[in-house]
Amino acid sequence: MNHDKNYRVGWVIPNQIAALTHYTPEIMLEEFQAIAGESEALATSATDRFHLIIDNRIMNMAFVPDLATIRKAAPYTNTPLLQHIIMIKPEQMEGSANDLPSYTDDHLTLTYVDTLADAANLLKAEDEEIRWHEVESDFFPNAVFK
Repeated sequence: MNHDKNYRVGWVIPNQIAALTHYTPEIMLEEFQAIAGESEALATSATDRFHLIIDNRIMNMAFVPDLATIRKAAPYTNTPLLQHIIMIKPEQMEGSANDLPSYTDDHLTLTYVDTLADAANLLKAEDEEIRWHEVESDFFPNAVFK
């Protein structure tokens, strides 16, 4: 796995599940800008409806953003093809993702989960058309996604 960057943006399942994962708990402004650019290119390349997993397991975050904040900070999330953002809550943050609200705005839903397995289970229940046999199982560090 290439760790030249402190993050990875890409398709976990081509044109169905996009993802962002982090290799370090902090991101610099330049990295945030690079993530935004790579995510914009990924969203622009989509030809069908897709979902996005944001893996914040190791991130140092004081709070989790609501959908309006995400849409302002990451304009690529406004594409009508994006159906669901699933954000994995930072492990260092107290409480359970079950205690956090879900948000829906227009065509897009934001849901917080505690684990990568929770994210997969949510998508399996929500979208029967996902091609799970095409999953890049080692996309996420220290976890297998299937």
